[in-house]
Amino acid sequence: MTRFERFRWFEFIPLLILIAAIGFLLASGYKGPIFEPSYLAFALHAVFVFLMAIVLAIVSGRAFLVSGSMNILLLGIAPFVSGTLLMVAQWGITPSLGLTLSVNTATTIGNIGIFSASVLLFLSAILAWTGRESDWASSHMKTILGISFLVSIALVLVTVTLSASDMLPPFFLSTGSTLLRQVILVFSGIFLVSGAFMFGWKYLRTRSQILYWYALGLTSFSLSLIGLVYTTRIGEAMNWCGRIGLYLAGVYFLLAVLSRNTLQGGDVSVSERWADAFKNDSGQWITFFDNMIDGFAYHRIITDDKGQPVDYVFLEVNDAFEKMTGLKKENVVGKKVTEALPGIEKDPANWIGTYGKVALTGEPIRFENRSIQLKKWYEVSAYSPKKGYFITVFEDATERKRMEEELREAKDFLGNLIDYANAPIIVWDPNLRITRFNHAFEHLTGYESSSVIGRELKLLFPEDSRAASMTQIDRAILGEHWESVEIPIMRIDGSTRTVLWNSATLFSPGKDQVMATIAQGQDITERKNAEENLKRSNAELQQFAYVASHDLQEPLRMVVNYLSLLDLRYKNQLDDKARGYINFAVEGGVRMRTLIDDLLAYSRVESQGRPFAPVDMNVVMARTMDMFAHSIEEAGASIVWTVLPIVNADETQILQVMQNLVGNAIKFRRSEPLKVQMSYENEALEDVFSVKDNGIGLNMAYSEQIFQMFQRLHTKEEYPGTGVGLAIAKRIIERHGGRIWVESEEGKGSTFFFSIARTKGRNAG
Repeated sequence: MTRFERFRWFEFIPLLILIAAIGFLLASGYKGPIFEPSYLAFALHAVFVFLMAIVLAIVSGRAFLVSGSMNILLLGIAPFVSGTLLMVAQWGITPSLGLTLSVNTATTIGNIGIFSASVLLFLSAILAWTGRESDWASSHMKTILGISFLVSIALVLVTVTLSASDMLPPFFLSTGSTLLRQVILVFSGIFLVSGAFMFGWKYLRTRSQILYWYALGLTSFSLSLIGLVYTTRIGEAMNWCGRIGLYLAGVYFLLAVLSRNTLQGGDVSVSERWADAFKNDSGQWITFFDNMIDGFAYHRIITDDKGQPVDYVFLEVNDAFEKMTGLKKENVVGKKVTEALPGIEKDPANWIGTYGKVALTGEPIRFENRSIQLKKWYEVSAYSPKKGYFITVFEDATERKRMEEELREAKDFLGNLIDYANAPIIVWDPNLRITRFNHAFEHLTGYESSSVIGRELKLLFPEDSRAASMTQIDRAILGEHWESVEIPIMRIDGSTRTVLWNSATLFSPGKDQVMATIAQGQDITERKNAEENLKRSNAELQQFAYVASHDLQEPLRMVVNYLSLLDLRYKNQLDDKARGYINFAVEGGVRMRTLIDDLLAYSRVESQGRPFAPVDMNVVMARTMDMFAHSIEEAGASIVWTVLPIVNADETQILQVMQNLVGNAIKFRRSEPLKVQMSYENEALEDVFSVKDNGIGLNMAYSEQIFQMFQRLHTKEEYPGTGVGLAIAKRIIERHGGRIWVESEEGKGSTFFFSIARTKGRNAG
């Protein structure tokens, strides 16, 4: 509800009728008959003027004791003075009441009462409008209140006495009103209209129904003076308009007393409602909080007989309150929280108890809690402007709490992912202190995570390699990412493991500060040992190759040569059996020499390979064709190939592979004409070549065996050879970062595939 929606036009209807009547009388100049039922006028004065004045005096006096605001005290003295003097004036001109005053005396008394009240009300309105209530809250308030009303009583008595003794200037003559009376009444009207405007303005700020009715009362009071200003005789039509305006003002003032102040709620006393209605700071903070984007609510705490908080009342809320809670203002203001939110007294958050402590002790508080009734999280600040009351300013934290929960779950998930990963993972801060240490790292080092968190990283490195390791760590701190860095790690028992690391550096959002470094390791100790064993084995193989080429071949050559000489010289002296034995020995020696040569070639694939360079595979195929030209012609073979690429390879070794594959195709052919096709496919990371023939084929059960040393599927009588060629081809292709395999079917030919990696392989030189 907006501020202006509180204006209900039917409340203005009496004022509009009164204005219309006064306007008609002024425009027509109608004086009207004299209508003066004295007892009716006296009764109306007694009820609407005097009685209302006494009620207002009592309420404002008590409100002054509550608030100490001077403008409230003036609001009590003003109606008391005017109501009493007007009642005396009416009493004095009413026949048969024991006191008979002249018209001039009664008019003087009444006019002085009106003028005094208008001045006091104007002063009160100024104090309220300017925010200068003059807070006199002290131990002397009761004394001030008593003196003020004694002074007002003295003013009434002095006015009555002086007027009755004709010691005051005449206000009303038989021929009409005096100029002095007109001036006093005009200024009284000005004061009342100004006061009505200022109280109305304060209503728009505070939305207090008390101020609303009071402003209407002052407006009606000021209209009544128009009738009095233009009255020449008591009892004429205009005079009655003035009186009706006066009585209507009394009704509005009565409604102000009975009104439930918007700023209050529940069983609050009239005096407390008045104290809050005229307190200027309430309007200020309500206006301020109305424009806030945070939720705002003003409450009064309710306690039981023991002074314990059991409930609280909503006194005011802002628009943001409605948006954040879903509760409409008209459904909560003036209601207890147990009515607006049933079951809140059982909420584990203990809203009532928390707010009760704030309201009763004055200690502010800030907290976060979830409302079960509203199903939302709120971040709340609560403080007490005065004892028994509290204000809450809050914001909806539901979305933030949801995001925090998701972040916590993501953090837990990431933590579990790190903790239970198979690979060792460690995190350290810019000060090189360990902040995370997963289970795999515990297994790697033998340390428990709790024993190393917070300790310096260097404790994990062996003494002899610590300096070099810390140099690598410094590079990571500076933001360098490790792809594969070997750093030895020392276990708790003093043994050393070789670990291959990669790392990532985490920066602050501004990218200007290192927050942490995370590294993942792979224990390659066994692999390093295997590599060392392989190196040793290769060295032994190289040594054997040296021995085979120098120490074995020479004696073998001598044996073969001497057997050949023996066969040549004593050929005619030996029988066929002896010559057969010599031939067997020579063939064995030659075969032995071939095996040694092949073994030597196998061992030298790595050690005597040439650096990689661009190799045109079309040239390799042409040279292969030249080498087997005679065999191809003899076999009637047809060998074709597509356009082949240029690869990065060792040309001599690739030529050796091609010669082996094409030679095997020629060797293991069938009786029908041989067809060999060389093809090429461009894969993502490698070039794949294939050699397809229509030869005898092979059983795929032996597809792995044929690439091993000295593994043959046929006897040497069927097909000559040592069974080393494909093993050498495999080792050459692996050096080039590729692979070799076969697809075949017995009797239908074979297709041998091999690949060469686009990134260079083991470029041995």
